[in-house]
Amino acid sequence: WLKPFWLKPIRPKSRFFFRSLAAGMARSSPRCHGLWPLLLISVNMLFVQAADLGGLATGSKASATARSLSAASSSASARRLSGDTVPVTTDTTTTTTPAVVVVQVVAEKMAMPILLEALEMAKAAGVSGGTTAAAESVAKVLAAADVHLLAEVAAVTGDALPGMSAEFKHASHSGWNAKAVNEALKHAARAGVPEQEIQAARSVVQIKVQTWLSTAAEAVSSARSNHNMHDLALAIESATTLGVSDAAIMVATATFEEQLQANFSAADVEFVEHILVCAERTRAKVPDSIAGWKGAVAALNAALDVPEGSSYAYQTYLEALQRASAASFPATETFAQVEAAAKAIVFAQMDEASIARGDDESFHSHATRLMEALERAATVGFNETLLAPMRAQARQSAETVLQQAMANGLSRVAEISRAMSLARRTGVSMDEMHQTLRGQVQAALQSATSASITSSSSAADDPGNRRLSSSPSGSALSETAEQLADAIYAALLLRQATQEDLDAAKQAFQALFEIDFTVDNFTYLEFLLSLCDKAHVPPPANLQQWHEVAKGVREAAGTDVSSNGACQMFHEAVRRSTDVGLPAISELLEVKARAQACASTEVSEAVQVSELLRALSDARASGLDMTALASVESQARTLAAEKLARSLTLELKDARPFIDAWEVAEVAGVPAQDITAARASVKGRAVARVTTAMTAADGMKSAEAIKELGEAMKLGLKLGMSQPEVAAARALYSRQLEADFVGVDMAFVEQAFESADAAKVTVPADLISWAFAFKKVSHFSTETIDDKLTMQLAVEALDFARSSGMPEP
Repeated sequence: WLKPFWLKPIRPKSRFFFRSLAAGMARSSPRCHGLWPLLLISVNMLFVQAADLGGLATGSKASATARSLSAASSSASARRLSGDTVPVTTDTTTTTTPAVVVVQVVAEKMAMPILLEALEMAKAAGVSGGTTAAAESVAKVLAAADVHLLAEVAAVTGDALPGMSAEFKHASHSGWNAKAVNEALKHAARAGVPEQEIQAARSVVQIKVQTWLSTAAEAVSSARSNHNMHDLALAIESATTLGVSDAAIMVATATFEEQLQANFSAADVEFVEHILVCAERTRAKVPDSIAGWKGAVAALNAALDVPEGSSYAYQTYLEALQRASAASFPATETFAQVEAAAKAIVFAQMDEASIARGDDESFHSHATRLMEALERAATVGFNETLLAPMRAQARQSAETVLQQAMANGLSRVAEISRAMSLARRTGVSMDEMHQTLRGQVQAALQSATSASITSSSSAADDPGNRRLSSSPSGSALSETAEQLADAIYAALLLRQATQEDLDAAKQAFQALFEIDFTVDNFTYLEFLLSLCDKAHVPPPANLQQWHEVAKGVREAAGTDVSSNGACQMFHEAVRRSTDVGLPAISELLEVKARAQACASTEVSEAVQVSELLRALSDARASGLDMTALASVESQARTLAAEKLARSLTLELKDARPFIDAWEVAEVAGVPAQDITAARASVKGRAVARVTTAMTAADGMKSAEAIKELGEAMKLGLKLGMSQPEVAAARALYSRQLEADFVGVDMAFVEQAFESADAAKVTVPADLISWAFAFKKVSHFSTETIDDKLTMQLAVEALDFARSSGMPEP
């Protein structure tokens, strides 16, 4: 029956056959849920696909192979384990048993892991029977004849192992691969090859590797060469992989590390580069003196590959040279070539930079250009004597820049700061300049502080001085505040003031806020707030709130009344201004008028009681005369009372309608006794529901009953029941989780876990695992399993259910 599928890849139409077969097998086997027949089919499908990979999909030979798979695999396994030779060939003229052909094809195409995975999945699902047994037999043959095991392990086992074939006895040692040997031994164990044979093979291999390890270490001690170091590294890696004794590995690794301690020169760079690669395989400790050589070689070689004249050539050269220097890399020919290329670029730039400043070039730009060329020249090792004239020219330009910046006093503080930075970079003597600048900064700071204190005192005596027009610069008080902020900023930026003078100046600036601000001097307040960042003084929190709310009010005032969401913006701006006590600036009055107009329209257009109440709240907040709206407020109370009465007739399912009715009644001004009575009535119904749910759930392992108890408790708490009032129900819920459960109770366990959060009950850890497991298994009991991924997930669900200890439903 597998013949059609053996001859070609599995296609969508062919999958229908497997589904039909699975359905028939499920009907004939009442103990299964339809899962293991599909797993059985998956094993066969994997054999089919493995055979198709090896070119067995054509001709009558493939058909014969398929028909005799089970018997041939059993015979081949017996012969293999007895030590007889099983010919393995792809020559179509040679008589070859079907199982051996499958062995060869699967081994060559790396299908061994796929076959073993299918077998393990089948076992996990509880599959047993002829087809799986045949597959296991073939897996044993595959493991014993694995290509890597044949080439790597068998070469050293000889006649010591009866389970190994003649191919093992005559295999060569060439191409040793410890990882492949280890993988082959794992395959053998997974496929069921006897443990004693696997351990015997492993022991022989370990002895062979240990001998190899000693021989390689002796060779390195006798003659240090690329070949010997590579062979020792490979031996150490193989020994580590195959579990050779730690003592032998440590001795070999010490020999390897000893070779890394030599004093290497430029002539040894190639050797060092090679052994650093080998060291990565041995986990040997590499000395810091050569650890970076490999990266340095790569960087230097990459630098030489950069096209000449490219925009990034110099940067690449510089980075390569810096990396080589940091790694203590010797002066090789490659290093010299990169260094020469970098110097050539720098020399060309120096030649250009040494030209006198042009009429259209500033002194700052000229000095900066000179310094960049000088710094590059120093980086690549130019003689300082050759650079001295250019440094003098750069200092001269920097001095001119500094003199120009300081010519106008402290009016150009940022320019002075940049000039000082350039002067320090070029090596200009700063002592005299610092003394002059310090005197200017301290004088300005002390003068501004004194003037601010005087102005603050006079402002307190004459409130008129605090009234500013829309241009705050017209006030003497604002000018004094600005001068003080500028002086503080200059002292901080240039670092030329004492801390005592700075503290006094900041205190004077803070004192400017110690007056009563109203709508008349609000412009002055905003001007002061704008200076706080420059003065490095935090503004008072309440006045900063005014400033932020005022910005929102101005934004609302500039919004078109007809735009979407405009009314909401007006109401929000008015509410925020009321919350912070913002003075009645002109923009706020305008926004209030707009908010009142919006509120009037909203009241007239309200349909639902909640809409009407919201509109009345907006009207009240905007300052609208509520006398004219008294009848509307009365109507809102009537509607709210009616909604409260209707809530008493609602079914007790969701708490939201009841809570909404109570909140609306409170906002509308419904008498408190009416609201209290409504609350008590609904709470009484909630208590009755909890009591009924307790009666139904007590002693019963019913999923519906435990769900109702959890929902009743959750609803009761929302509708006014206190924690002590639901304590008895919670205790009953907890007792239900302490019972002994069998398979038929798993639906109850799942529902009890899902409703536990509503009941505020802690579920035991084992029941949580059972609930998750039952949910997964229940899902796959109704799911169509027609692909490998779904099948694998189903098997994982079964594994999880078994590991959790869940009683089988």
